[in-house]
Amino acid sequence: MQVHQEKKTAKFRISFIFLFIFASFAACFALYMRSDSDGAVPSVKTVEEEKEASTGESYEADGSAVKSVVNPVPLGKKADETYFDSAAFIVMNQLNGLADYKVVPKENMLSGDFLLEELSTETESFINGNSFENYYIMAGINDLDNIGAGLDGLKRLTDAIAEKNPDAGVYILSLMPVTAKLENDSVSNVKISAFNSELLEFANENGVHYLDLNTYFVGNDGKLPETKTESVGNRLKRDVYLEIGDYLLTHIADKKS
Repeated sequence: MQVHQEKKTAKFRISFIFLFIFASFAACFALYMRSDSDGAVPSVKTVEEEKEASTGESYEADGSAVKSVVNPVPLGKKADETYFDSAAFIVMNQLNGLADYKVVPKENMLSGDFLLEELSTETESFINGNSFENYYIMAGINDLDNIGAGLDGLKRLTDAIAEKNPDAGVYILSLMPVTAKLENDSVSNVKISAFNSELLEFANENGVHYLDLNTYFVGNDGKLPETKTESVGNRLKRDVYLEIGDYLLTHIADKKS
């Protein structure tokens, strides 16, 4: 007797389709969540950002490069005192003692009780009439109640120096602390500290150097010790001016920065 065998055919079930679609969807969703777990949204880089990434420099809105600097300038090997022969000082009257005690040449110093927000004719003449390798700026005690205008003036001052001598080093000196005797509503160590923080930020943003004299001389109480000053006004003692000179000679920025 001949037995007929039926061919077995695969039974097709629609439930398999739904299972496959569900598994694919789940896998894709898991990959998406994994890649987006930090919530970051891809951004389009500007031309300036692309340049910063490739060169390590930051750029102004007009496309000009801002030099990378290390601030505050760290302690280094002491330079010879002849270094000051090619350094200019645009500073408050408080630093007159640097010239009086022959730490720096008197002809290299322009001092006064001026506002940073005002770029005087005298200051412009001093910058344009001389050529120095380095410029030291310490001003702003009269700008404490209008820091924004003071920083705008400082920008005009540093730009004028850069236009006259693009290769010159520019150093912003922090304001010194004041003694308890000299503190008042207009001039306080709290305001001075706030202004110095703005100066540091300004220096970093504009590629100039910052020297933190305030931290170097401030006492444990946040004020300048009375022993550092003469009996009248904010005039410092001779030893303090010599100390400032040593500080400047040991805090000179690397030429590469």
